[in-house]
Formats: sequence, C-alpha cells, structure tokens
Amino acid sequence: MTGRRERHLTVKWPSDVLATCPLCNSPIQFKRNGGKRFVQMLQWNLVLRYAYYACTNRTCALHHPFTLPNDIVIPFKHEGRDVWEKVIMLHVEQGAAPDKIVSDLDTNFGFPISAATVARIIETYEILKSWTLDEEALAKIKKAGFIIMAVDGQKPETGKPGLWYFSDVFSKVSLHAEYLTCADEVSLGAIFTGIEERFGVQIKAVLSDHQQSIVNAVAHYLPTAAHQYCHFHFLGNLSEPLEAIDSHLQKTMEIGVRDLYINHANRKNASKLIDGIKEPIRDFFKPIMEDLTRLITNRRKRFDTWAGLASYKNVRDYLPRLQDLLLAMPEGSRAHGILAKSIVTLENLLTGAEPQVETFEWLIDRFDEMRAILGCMNDTAWEMHAKAREWAQEQEWYLHEAGIDIPDEQRRIKKLNYNASIEDVLGQWIHVFNSHEQGLFQFLSMPGLPRSNAGMEREFSTENRFFRTGAGTAMVAHSIRVKGDVVLKILKDREENGSTTGAAIQSVLDMHDIEIVARGTAVFNERRANERKTWNVANKSVHGVDELVERLASIKVNEKA
Repeated sequence: MTGRRERHLTVKWPSDVLATCPLCNSPIQFKRNGGKRFVQMLQWNLVLRYAYYACTNRTCALHHPFTLPNDIVIPFKHEGRDVWEKVIMLHVEQGAAPDKIVSDLDTNFGFPISAATVARIIETYEILKSWTLDEEALAKIKKAGFIIMAVDGQKPETGKPGLWYFSDVFSKVSLHAEYLTCADEVSLGAIFTGIEERFGVQIKAVLSDHQQSIVNAVAHYLPTAAHQYCHFHFLGNLSEPLEAIDSHLQKTMEIGVRDLYINHANRKNASKLIDGIKEPIRDFFKPIMEDLTRLITNRRKRFDTWAGLASYKNVRDYLPRLQDLLLAMPEGSRAHGILAKSIVTLENLLTGAEPQVETFEWLIDRFDEMRAILGCMNDTAWEMHAKAREWAQEQEWYLHEAGIDIPDEQRRIKKLNYNASIEDVLGQWIHVFNSHEQGLFQFLSMPGLPRSNAGMEREFSTENRFFRTGAGTAMVAHSIRVKGDVVLKILKDREENGSTTGAAIQSVLDMHDIEIVARGTAVFNERRANERKTWNVANKSVHGVDELVERLASIKVNEKA
C-alpha cells in the first residue's frame, strides 16, 4: 500500500479509569510491552504500539495477558475496525458477495483486500452475532426457573459437520449453537448438562424431531424432562413418500409439456400455417407454450400444495380451451394438424399419469386426516391420542384386507420412491406413528410446551440462505462452530485450561460490536419479511388461446375485405 499516510497510536490503560478487573474487581497490572504492529485502515496505515495487561486474580478468566479493547482496531486483526464495519455493512445492507465487496473497497478507497479475507470477516461477524445475548431474556429464564428447550440439527452438507441449535421456547434465547461432526447421545448430553450449568436452571421439557440420539440423550441426561416430538417433523416423515410421488409427477409433466413439437420446432424456417400466415411454428404457437409453461411452473408448499398434482390439474383443465382453439382453426391447415397432434400428446400424457394421480390423491386424503387430528386445538390429550390411534388402526385394517400382516417390529423406515404402492406407504406410516406415539401428545399435558419447532428451523434456514448468498456456500460449514470457543480463539484471551465464561468474552469484546450486530439483525429481519411476501405467489392467468383466437378472427376479417 505505497503512497498511503501513516499514523501512530499507543494503547495504554486510561489513567482516569480505576485499574480494576471488569470481571472480579481485582487489580489490573501492566504485564509487558507487546511491541508494535501494523494495521491497515481504509484511508491510512496505522502503526500500533500496545501494552499487555492481566488480572492479578489467578482464578479469573482475564488473568491471562490481554490487550485493552479500543474503537480503532480489533485484537489480532490486520485490518482496522473501519474496514470491518464497511465490509459488514455492505454484507448486511446490500447482500454483497465477497467479490463485490472487494471491488467496492478498491474503487472507493483504493483498499486492496482478498475475497477470502472478506469472507472471513463476514464469518466472524456471524459468530459474534450468534453470541450476542439478550439480558432481558436471560432474566426471564431466571425468573421462570426452568428451560423448555427446542433442539434441532440442520441437515449437514456432504462431508461437513451439521449445525445444531438449542433455544429456549419462551424467551427465544439461543442457548447454544454448535457444529457437530457426531451428534451422538454423549455429545448431546454434554451440551444439555452445560446449558443447565450455565443458566443455573433445570431443563423441564425438550422439543425435538425424534432423532434417536436426542431421544437417548434426553432419557439418560434429563430423565425427569417431558419430551415432545415435533409435529412438523412427524408430518414431514409421513409426507416423504408423498413428496417423492409429487416430485416425479411434476418432472413427468414438465418433460411432457416441454417436449411438445410446438416448443422445439425449428425457429429459423418459416412455414405456411394458415392462408395469410407464414412464420416459424414456435413463434405462431408461442402464446400457447407460454400458457403451458406457466401452468406447470408450481412451487410445493409443504403439506398444503403439491406441485406435480397442481401441474397435472392445470394442464387437464386447459385442454378444453385448446379444443376450442382447434375449432377456430381452418381444417386442413398445417396449424390445425400441429395443434391436434399437440392435444393428443397432452391427452396421452394425462392418461399415463392418471393411475399415479389416483393413488396420490387417495394417500393425500389419508395424510390430511392425520393433519386434521393434530391440528385440532379443542381436543384434550386423551381425545387427540384416541383419534390418532384410530387413524393408525384404520391403516392397519386396510393392510389386513389387502392380505398384508407384518409385525411392526419387522418394519423398517426406508426411502420410498415414486412407484411405491399404497401398501408400502401405509406400512411405513404405521411404523412412524408407533415410534412417535409416546411423545406426540406431551404438549397437551404440559401447558406452554409447543407442539412444533418448525419456526426455529425456518428462521435459521432463511438467515443461513442469506449468509450463503453473501459469503459463499463453502464458508457456511465452519462459520459458527462452538460459539464461545471460536470467539476465544479469535481473541486469544483464555486461561491455561482453556475455560472462560460468556461474561468474560463480552467484557473482552467491550461490547464494541453490538451496534453492528443490531443493525445487521434488523436488516436480516427486513429481508425475511420481504422474502415472505413473494413466497407461493403464482400468477396462473393464461391468455394464449384468446390471443390466437383474436388473431385468427382478424385474418378472416381481412380475407373478407
């Protein structure tokens, strides 16, 4: 960075501040000079001379030498605080990716920085934000005297650890977040124990997705806690074979429609389609193809909207309009013949998919019955349990009538594909219900225990997606690790045994990132709100047939004239 101005700064303990430890109030003493280091600010280079200090209390987390926090530099970082703030603001306010931020800093400040460094700054910001705790919410936990904990582990990327989230249902406090390579009973149990020790209250109940390692950990480490199995995950397990069928149906409809001749005919060759019209086939039938493409472009909304089924019904309902268009076309014309063949192709497509659709709709009705049972807010625990058990018995009766009597202990959960039979799906549903039955209705016997942790999973997934956009997919898998441990490694302020407390970390940070965190969180929340406005909004209005009918009418008028 030649040609940049150079400034000097000496960091010492302020003489007008009482030299006592912010954690234990023991005297702070000068330890040694740390020499000098060079920090790159946006518009100048800083030569920093600093001193090391230490708490005289050997049991204090700050007994290990540390530097005094300040508003210009961040401990052990080569880039100044102003660089960090600029990178973070570009990330949270504009969603800028590292390459874009690199370009922005070079253009506006002549500041060279690598994309990898920018990504690491964004990553550290996410760590600090995840560590920020709401003191009012923490006080609420203490006042309640117990924790009702929601546990959820994100599906890991291939070959990478998976992120696990632990939060208090009432206060919305993030109790812990950690990337786990192996989320076994012992690892989760240690986290449960650590949370109780950190907050000084008992975990009274747990809400989870029924993963076996969680079930075992709760039973062994929290034997008195009620364990509610998440209804969202339970219904998700039931819906997996339905999603496989729907996905295949959607793919079938997409391939069938996009393989129509009117969509891939040679656009360079003009053909005489009707007297008075000579143009490429694809251009003439473009309004119809646009209609069909719109009709098969659907997004699945879990449990409510099935994309493949919607596409099937949309095309089926559109066919009569194509028949009307066919009647409006001159018989014997090439356009008439092409459209007639297209209609036959679509009819064959629907006929071929009809058996699968009938099976699919029958299963959806059974699935919606369970949704209705779990969604009833007026039933007592006993009434809801009885209805759910009756639902399972009805599926068992169907299998018995079909001559399939398999003991539940011999059934295994497996990945069913699109051609799974009704019997395969029902057998799996019975097994899933039996394995979840014990924990599906705990929320009714314990007021305040929610029935689902879907909200926590959805919120995290949304924020995770925005982070992926800004920092790149590769940076996500190691972005938050063990929160306290990572922050300590960044600051290098830890005792010899490696232990410390959340209070120590916050004191060392001197709260200098709180404003950035607050602004960043507000931007993320605003993005979530804007994102929701566009979810599942589909414009299925189709005007292609009307457009072609009007065009044909104008041709006939011109011919008469």
